[in-house]
Amino acid sequence: MINNIRTSQRLRRSRSTDELQWHKSRRSSYQGTCVEVAAIPGQIFVRDSKDVEGPVLSFSQESWAAFVEAVKSDGI
Repeated sequence: MINNIRTSQRLRRSRSTDELQWHKSRRSSYQGTCVEVAAIPGQIFVRDSKDVEGPVLSFSQESWAAFVEAVKSDGI
């Protein structure tokens, strides 16, 4: 489900993460325990909102949709 970290390293070389439009859930914790998500065609990127310069995970749109659906249906 998760593409390897090399994908995020390629992202940093080819496109600055600053260029992506990052979004945080409206339901995120006020304590800062949340992630931010950005999308480009075909890929979803996820990072820790407290460490925006840290690692970025990459998912296919299909994998991300399956993950979100599992969370919504309490499958995770």
